[in-house]
Amino acid sequence: MAVKVIVSRYHFTKPNLMSEKEYISYKQIFQVEPLYNLAPKSQFWNEFALIKYCLITFILGMGLTYIWDSLAFIPVIAFFVLIMGLVSGIAGSMLNYINMSSARKKYYDELRDIIKTSSTYEEYCSRFRTL
Repeated sequence: MAVKVIVSRYHFTKPNLMSEKEYISYKQIFQVEPLYNLAPKSQFWNEFALIKYCLITFILGMGLTYIWDSLAFIPVIAFFVLIMGLVSGIAGSMLNYINMSSARKKYYDELRDIIKTSSTYEEYCSRFRTL
């Protein structure tokens, strides 16, 4: 019997050119807070909730096992589900998600630098096209 492994592919789509009003707003934000992060928040733990709950259960189970030996089955089951999840394709999906997040972070860091260093909206537009 063949086992079907499903690996999710994540892809980062670059946003369109922002309007002049948005550019001016971000320019003002960067004057006040130079390290302001334009990138949307990562939703890693929402995407991979199974991994999160298995890790929490494993850690809590280890603590409970330390207190009461008969609860040793809890971390064993959590570890087993964690390993089975990783083997069944979640690891490939996680790698794709991490690569997408890395590309998104790099893009938004470069966009922040372009906004901060450009002096006019037209200069921003020309530099944005090379991004």
